[in-house]
This record gives sequence, structure tokens and C-alpha cells, in this order.
Amino acid sequence: MKNVLETFGIIALVAIIGFSMAGCKNDDDGGDPKPQTGGGLSAPTGLRAMAFSSSGIAVNWNSVPGATGYKVYNGRTPEVAFVGNVDSNSGYNNNLPANTTVYYRVSAYNSSGEGPMSSVASATTLSSGNYSLNGVWKAANNDWQITVSTNSSGVSTGVISVISGSFGVIWDDAVNKGYVKVGTHLWENFRNTGNLTWSGDILGITHGSNPNVATGTGWYNNCTLTMSADGQKVTDVGSGVIWTRQ
Repeated sequence: MKNVLETFGIIALVAIIGFSMAGCKNDDDGGDPKPQTGGGLSAPTGLRAMAFSSSGIAVNWNSVPGATGYKVYNGRTPEVAFVGNVDSNSGYNNNLPANTTVYYRVSAYNSSGEGPMSSVASATTLSSGNYSLNGVWKAANNDWQITVSTNSSGVSTGVISVISGSFGVIWDDAVNKGYVKVGTHLWENFRNTGNLTWSGDILGITHGSNPNVATGTGWYNNCTLTMSADGQKVTDVGSGVIWTRQ
């Protein structure tokens, strides 16, 4: 489940550690958060912010060993302000204005205190009514991930960034035989065809008379992906596989 950051504040989609409305602060309050050194924790690395719509930005970072939660800072300038605590290493802003740049920093904390701040990351929401597949997606109930990027023509392509877990026997067989590797294109030529809908090509596994024995790969054309209204899940309509934003 995701931690949800709402309009420069935080609400609970699941339990949020140490959060109360009184602890929220508007991003426009400003203030330069001072780096901390408590808790024996390192600064979070790999902070990423990526807009997925005209009103939403997804944020994620690498987990910090020993952390029990993270403090999130954001704002409309790099002089970000504290907005609240979250209990995982990802979250998302919804209900943001279109064409708006938001800056983020995070720190880890535990019972001994708050660790140092991460570097700054930022993203700009898309033009009104637009959506994007950009981001990192993880297939439900396994550790397969796809990293999606969109070129200047609005065409999205996804490549596998992690292979572990299971897609089923035939997928595991295809991986073992080298048909599918890290860096393999899994989604290609996807174009936004409507509100939260894309059409393009998806890599499939071919087989002979035994459906569990892979014999290669093949492309399925004109496939449909649909995104949830909050931008956090994508469903492959043909297979029913659900991917969750990381």
C-alpha cells in the first residue's frame, strides 16, 4: 500500500507513523530543513519524483537500513518544508495543479532520532488532462519490475529492471533459457489512447504443445493497458496482470 501525500500534506491510506493534522504544514511556509545526524542512519539515496498526470507525482527512494519510517519534505521551491512521516520508501502526491513543479527531500528516522537529509528531487505535473506511464512498475505478487520511459513523441516503452519471483512456469522457463533478461523490452510503442488508457505491443512467451515449456518470445499487438484513477496501478487488460507503481 502507498503512503499518500495530498496537496503538500499527508493523509493515511494505511497507517502513517506519527501523523496528525496538527503536524501538517503547508509547503509555502518555507524554511530550510536542517540536516540531522541522529539515529545512526544514513541519508536516503536514489530519491526520484515523476509526474504521472496533470495532478499527480509519484515519489520513491532507496530504503535505509535501521529506519522505522521516513520524514517527507516538499515545496514549490528547493527550500522545502516538513509535511509529515510515512512508513515506507514511496508515496505520491495527488490533487496538485497542472504544470506545477514540486521539490522533495526525505530523511530516515528511528527511535534514536532522524538521520541526514537526502538530496533534492523534483518533478513537474503534466498539462491539464494528460497522463503518463513513466515510472517503475512491479507485477502483483512477485518481484518483476518494468521501468517505463516516454520519448518526445509520446511513445512509451518499458524494460524489465528486476527479474526474481515468478510469473508462472512458462515465464520462469523463458528466463532460464535466456529469452527474457534484465533490460528486455516488455512493453513497446504504447500511446495514450484515452483517459487512463494506452494501446501498444506486449512481449509474450511462445510455446509448443506443452504450454509450460517456452520456445521463444513473440509480440502481441494492439494490447491495452489501463491505469487506476490515482495513477498507482496499471492493468494489462489481456492477461489481467496488475502492476503497482514503485
